[in-house]
Amino acid sequence: MKLEIKRLILKDFLCYKDLDFDFQKYNNLTLICGKNGCGKSGIPEGVVYAIYGKMLRDMPLKEVIRDGATKAVCEIYFSIDNTDYHLIRERYKGKYLFQLNDVTMNSQEQIEYAIKNLPDKEVFQRCFYFGTSAIPPLTTLYQYELKDKLCKFAKLEWLNGCLETLREALNKKLIPLTKIKENQLVYLINQNSSMTEENPKDEDIDKIKKTADIDKNTLKQETAKLEQVKKEIDEYRGKVYELSKEINRTETLLKNDSCPLCLQAIPNVLKAELISVKESNSKEIDNWKNYIVEKNKVQEQIQLYIKYLNTLVESNTNSLTKLTTIKQYICKRKDNNDKDIQHLKEIQQKLLKLLQRFKLWEDLFNWKGIPTRIFKEFVLPFINNRLLFYTSSLFPDYKPELKINIKGEVSFVLDNHRDFKALSTGEKHKINICLGLTIRDFIESSYGLEVNSMFFDEVFDGLDKESVEIFIKNIQTDFQDRKIFAITHREELKPYFQDIIDIKEKGKLYGNTAN
Repeated sequence: MKLEIKRLILKDFLCYKDLDFDFQKYNNLTLICGKNGCGKSGIPEGVVYAIYGKMLRDMPLKEVIRDGATKAVCEIYFSIDNTDYHLIRERYKGKYLFQLNDVTMNSQEQIEYAIKNLPDKEVFQRCFYFGTSAIPPLTTLYQYELKDKLCKFAKLEWLNGCLETLREALNKKLIPLTKIKENQLVYLINQNSSMTEENPKDEDIDKIKKTADIDKNTLKQETAKLEQVKKEIDEYRGKVYELSKEINRTETLLKNDSCPLCLQAIPNVLKAELISVKESNSKEIDNWKNYIVEKNKVQEQIQLYIKYLNTLVESNTNSLTKLTTIKQYICKRKDNNDKDIQHLKEIQQKLLKLLQRFKLWEDLFNWKGIPTRIFKEFVLPFINNRLLFYTSSLFPDYKPELKINIKGEVSFVLDNHRDFKALSTGEKHKINICLGLTIRDFIESSYGLEVNSMFFDEVFDGLDKESVEIFIKNIQTDFQDRKIFAITHREELKPYFQDIIDIKEKGKLYGNTAN
């Protein structure tokens, strides 16, 4: 992806009242020279602000409006992969206006969406602007910080994004599953065990059934006895009735007024016999009446016993019904609990599989997995090759190298085992510049980005004349297809550059080309 900056127009932006900066008219090497605070860095600031609405420096955005003005206007012409864009950004005190290719935009997000393949601000900034902020101070940037920056530029953060996406997806599945109480499975198992103890035993129910059957049989027998006694009482009463009729007939015969002629004709012997029969029948009636009284007593006893047996049968029937109902209820509850237990066990297995799957992805995506392999086999070799390339000319006495240990800590070492802290300030600055350029190359390679213009802002400070000459020669060779703009306040550097831009007054450019 090629990003070409063509033209920048600034109006009332920072110290510039009206600036029209045409990048295309400058040669490979251009020096922007001037005193501190005259606006040298305002040009790259304007480029970054025009495209991204943010500054290179950490400063309030309201400060971009020039003193005495009411608004600042940044207008930029650029292209990405031969697609031209014209972006105008106006900043008022309290509001913004955006226009892209003559179309009004409502937000920076809309601008970035409309510009196809627009790189991230930090990525563009590190490829376009090389200043003190782009030089990593290795004296303070250690281990995880440097590793994290390199991982970010190596696009390894997407692995963390994948892991987070998987974690969110897992949580969506886990949330409904974890709503089940953790002890619910144990509770159901314990409940089943308790219900097993409470559940009536079959032998107890069979025992009650046998007792009930015996009581029913006894009841049946006693009922039969009762019927027999009733039958006997009825029979005895019939005999009493017949005997009573005989006595009544005998008494009729014996009465004088009933049939005197017949009575007179009956011999005394027959009369005495009739009286004897009457008395015998009376005695027999008394005996039968006594039998009836005794049988009534037996009947009452049998009825009481039958009543008692009915009570036993009813009690046994109720107990049997109750136990059967309890057993059916408990069996039904146990069946339901068994289904719930099986369901919970299936959920446990599902959770276990999900967690095992996530653990696999976590092992793959964490630092000890894929990122380490990528970092060791691709990132560090590229970094160290480019670092050696830059230091071989600027700092041939040392061969710095980045290494990584098993904990993921990135360390900076020199091949002669000298401690980096023991180097002089100038030596540290050289190595830091080389590392900064290396990281810049790594970003371009990782993102496939090529920016046609580069600004080197005050990177010559701390370098001696020989190092400056080597550095300028190297960047002219290494970046011969780019437009290089070097910002400095050192007048003695002018002979090394093709084009010179002097800023003698604040916000006013003077210059010549083809020096």
